[in-house]
Parts: sequence; C-alpha cells; structure tokens
Amino acid sequence: MVRSDNQEHSTRPIRSYVRREGRMTTAQKRAFETLWPKYGINNPRRLNQLEHVFGNLHSLTVEIGFGNGDNLINLASKNPETSYIGIDVYRPGAGRLMLELERLGLSNVRLLVEDAREILSESFIHESCDNILIYFPDPWPKKRHQKRRLIGTSFLHEIALRLKPGGKLNVVTDCTNYAKSIVQLINLQPGLDMCSNGSLTTDTGAERKRTKYESLGIKLGHTIFDIRACRR
Repeated sequence: MVRSDNQEHSTRPIRSYVRREGRMTTAQKRAFETLWPKYGINNPRRLNQLEHVFGNLHSLTVEIGFGNGDNLINLASKNPETSYIGIDVYRPGAGRLMLELERLGLSNVRLLVEDAREILSESFIHESCDNILIYFPDPWPKKRHQKRRLIGTSFLHEIALRLKPGGKLNVVTDCTNYAKSIVQLINLQPGLDMCSNGSLTTDTGAERKRTKYESLGIKLGHTIFDIRACRR
C-alpha cells in the first residue's frame, strides 16, 4: 500500500535539530579517517559494557550536544579519572574535537555522532550514567516549532532511567521560556528531583568552558539559567 503524503509525514520522527554542518576541513576529514577508531564508538551496543569502551569502570559523564568540544576537553583535562561520552550529530565539531583530544593526549573521551534521543533510549543501559550535561540546547523559540525541543516529557523519562540513583542532570540555557518549561517538566517527572527547590537559578559558568553561543547570549543581555536535577 502506498502511503499518502500526510501518512508519511505523520510517521517521521520529529528532530530537535536541522543539519547545517557546513564544509568539513581537510584536517577534520582526516580525523575521521585516522582518529575515529580511537575516539569514536562504532558499535553503540558496546555501551552496555562500558568497561570494554574505556577499559575501566570510572564514573561516566555524558554531554549531549558537545558542539566544538571545548567543554568536554576542559572537563576531561581536569578529571582524568572520569570517563566522558559526547553525543552530537555534527561531524565538523566531532572532527575538531578528535584533533584536540589527540593533541592533548586525552584518553578518557569517546564520541557518538548520533541523535541523542535515539541513542540514549536504544543503547545506554539503565543506571549507567553519573552525570548528563545538556548545555544550550536549541531553544526553538517560535511556538509552532517548540515540538522540536530536545527536552520534553519522554526524553526526561529516558534520562531518569539512565542516571544512577543520586546521578545528576545539568541543563543550561539562556532562553527564559525554555528554562521555565524544563523546570516544570522536571517537577512532573517521577524519577527526578530539582536540586534547587524547584526554582530557576542564574548560572556562574564556573564549571563550564564558555561557548561562543553563551558569550553571544551574555553580550545580548540574556540571563543564563542553570537547571540541576537529581535521580531519586
């Protein structure tokens, strides 16, 4: 049976991103050819045995949407006894990050170039993550586009399942509407508790490497909101 256009459209997953990768540099292409076997996770099924991914059972922090990787590099450099997995769909950023990891000799970071919603639910086992970081997800500010937002009820449920008891979710955004929505959804999520009494707090950025998007938001006078939740 041939689907009508409406039927076909209704079955397509709603993405939280639009691919605008731009052109990869020669160095970034070379990174995928030579460094991906070292830093990339080709078989996501291996995530059910993290000791085989990293060769250890250190605590695990996952950053969703790592961009050009500055924050991951900062964290991995300061915390060599923590394992990090970065998830992003943009290959140029992953290529740049691999080049920096190799230059700095960092061995505690692995990458997935995948859709975070799909990979988290399909490949990460329950109670496997100590921390999940989501810094400046696309706010999709127009009301008609807000269904594309990454952080919704179902995704928070998947996050809660993957966090260890006491594990933490940290979301940072400069979109006031989005921040309020995230807090409301966390307060309705049975597996999560807000760490700040259910209220919004402004962010100092002390634990993060400031990105160009954050710097632009601050320059424009945006308030940076820091949202922290804990797994019950």
